[in-house]
Amino acid sequence: WTPRLEFWSLWDLRSSTTAAVEVSVDGGFSWTQNNLINNCPPFVSGVGPYCDPNIFGSATSVAEWFSRVHDLRAYNNQRLGIRFRLSTGGSTNDGWWITDIYVADP
Repeated sequence: WTPRLEFWSLWDLRSSTTAAVEVSVDGGFSWTQNNLINNCPPFVSGVGPYCDPNIFGSATSVAEWFSRVHDLRAYNNQRLGIRFRLSTGGSTNDGWWITDIYVADP
C-alpha cells in the first residue's frame, strides 16, 4: 500500500493568494506539507500531474483542469487529516475549484 492523494484542480488567483494542500496527524492541531512532493509520477505537458502542494497566484488564471498528485506513504498507518487551504492577501478573482478527490494506491 503506497497511498497518494489525487485530485483535479482549476484556479484563478491574484498574486497575493496561495492555495495549499496540507496534512495533519494530530487531529488538526498542526498542519504540514512534509513529503507531499516525494515520488512524483512522470509529468505529461499540459496535463500533469503536478506534485507541488502549493499554487501561487499570478496575474493570469488557469483555464484548464490539471491533475494534482501528492505522495502520502510517509503517513502510512496513521490517522491522517487532509485540508485544502486558500490564503488570500485581499480577494481572489474567482477562487480555487477542486474535484474528483481520492486517496489511491497507484
